[in-house]
Amino acid sequence: MLVASALLAATSLAAEPRYSPPPSPGYLPQIVPMPPAPRIEIPPPPPRSQPTPPPLPLPLLRRHGGTSFPGGMTITVTKLLHDDRDKDVARSTAPIDRPKQAADQLAACWSPPLPPKKDTVEITLKFSFNGRGEIMGAPRTPYVKAAPGISADTVRESLRAAIKTCSPLRFTKSMAASAPGYPLSIRFIARRADD
Repeated sequence: MLVASALLAATSLAAEPRYSPPPSPGYLPQIVPMPPAPRIEIPPPPPRSQPTPPPLPLPLLRRHGGTSFPGGMTITVTKLLHDDRDKDVARSTAPIDRPKQAADQLAACWSPPLPPKKDTVEITLKFSFNGRGEIMGAPRTPYVKAAPGISADTVRESLRAAIKTCSPLRFTKSMAASAPGYPLSIRFIARRADD
């Protein structure tokens, strides 16, 4: 009997609802509304005052197995100079099929002043060829590094003389078709062979 009354008491406690105080009058739960989604405004493009011209056609180097570079091509050529200038590299008579060969040909014609030991003479030439292997217009020399005791004008004049001596270069048909108007920038570096 004791067990039955204990079970009855346990079930009666479990069946009673728990006490929770009634909500206070005027209480409403606070629900914070979601912030509005941010507005992303993309400004309209500025009005065009003039129509954009179409891009200029590039030389057709790809058609001939080469690569077309939109800003032109930069080539560096190093020439070794000897005390006896007859030992310097002679100009080749082979037809030119690549821009690098044209740069090598101009370097072979170039006879810069001999710099002191452990020093160099450098000049950068910007230009374009025409289809006959001649340099179009007046080439620009944006960079000249003359060694001590050598003027920059002497270095420029030595390169002008090389252009006059070598021009026109002998191009192959493919080079003659692809070279006209293509911008080239050649950096010529001259150093002593015994350095």
